[in-house]
Amino acid sequence: MYIAGANTIEGFSYKDLNGEFWRYKYSANLNYPLSNIEDLGREFSMFASSTATPQLVIIGKNSRLVFSYYGYVVEDDIRAAIETALKEFGDLQQIEKLDNVFLNTSELSVDLSQKFISLGGYDISYSADSISNPGVVNAEIISNVLTLSRGGNTGISEIELTAATSSDTVKVSFKVMAYPDGSQVVGFEDAESWSDHFYYLGDAVWQRDQSYVFEGLYSLRSGDIPAPEIEDAVSWTLARVEFISDRDDTLAFAYKISSQLGSDGFEFCVDGTAIEFPDGKWSGEVDWAFAEIPVKAGKHSIDWDYFKWEYGFAGKDAAWIDLLRIPGILSGIETGELSEGFDLISSYPNPFNSLAVLTFNLRSESAPVLKVYNLKGELLFEKFTGNMMRGLNTFKIDLNGFDSGTYFCRIKAGGQVLNGKILYLK
Repeated sequence: MYIAGANTIEGFSYKDLNGEFWRYKYSANLNYPLSNIEDLGREFSMFASSTATPQLVIIGKNSRLVFSYYGYVVEDDIRAAIETALKEFGDLQQIEKLDNVFLNTSELSVDLSQKFISLGGYDISYSADSISNPGVVNAEIISNVLTLSRGGNTGISEIELTAATSSDTVKVSFKVMAYPDGSQVVGFEDAESWSDHFYYLGDAVWQRDQSYVFEGLYSLRSGDIPAPEIEDAVSWTLARVEFISDRDDTLAFAYKISSQLGSDGFEFCVDGTAIEFPDGKWSGEVDWAFAEIPVKAGKHSIDWDYFKWEYGFAGKDAAWIDLLRIPGILSGIETGELSEGFDLISSYPNPFNSLAVLTFNLRSESAPVLKVYNLKGELLFEKFTGNMMRGLNTFKIDLNGFDSGTYFCRIKAGGQVLNGKILYLK
């Protein structure tokens, strides 16, 4: 096992995070080698080509990356990571991760014998130690089978399990999320036509992401934004969706944050009003958590905003959302082929009084041309957007100097023609 500190890299002076410090501090009870970042070798490609080297890396059994961190980290967290790595050298091994579960059925069974193995061939016993929210899910273990049963509540529940042999013990945890039957859920997967209903504002567009998901293949990740170059300025990237609820209900979603604690962070708003996070945590390292907001019948909007100040970065510098539950009606979110809406241009805001952001899907990579017409069909101006990739794209337009009224937008991209209508109010 190796611990590597990055203080040997020019520009860092975190003396208490390097291998030498930990060798001295724990020489009495650590008997494994400690190293500098150069000792890890070029096989760790995630660091070899990166301009941002972690300040602390812990490599465990079989050269597995156990822990890496880019910002300030307290000693308790380092010690916990060391203990996690040491457990890999015991008799009882976890051979398959217990993934988070979106429980969309009344019951689910998990064979724990496929998750753990005793290297010495000892019998393994299992127990469910705690369930953070029994109203969401119940857990029962009979022999080696874990049965999850959905409760009556909406939310996320963390389940802690113990696997034990006569000589070793392993404790693990995972999360279960549940919604009521019949809920309209957006998981950002391939079969969902969700992208037509999202607007993006700020300095970058949110993207589907596979690196961190609650369940499934994809989540939605905040856009990649740089630190602002001007003092006291802020960079931001925002995703917005609008929906119509036909009843009083709740909006809900899972979210994850990895940012500089107390500086860069994540917020969300409903109808322009900021909502307090359930645990008050809006920055730092926040594993998958759950937000649920009551909404009245009617039209609503929700914003997810990741923002960044000029003071540096930590973690992954991003936020994620997944498994968004929409109450009522959000037309077009359905499985199957893309609808005719694929050839429509959406505008936000609409109406607007200065700048508008056009959102549209392209069937192929191309260099679209935007034309804007008045109600008489007269061409007002033409814009070349530059080369754009296949899929979701945005383009800003400015109607300052024009009269208030309705205007028509047309985008021609290869053989594809997209149309939209916007309302400009001074």
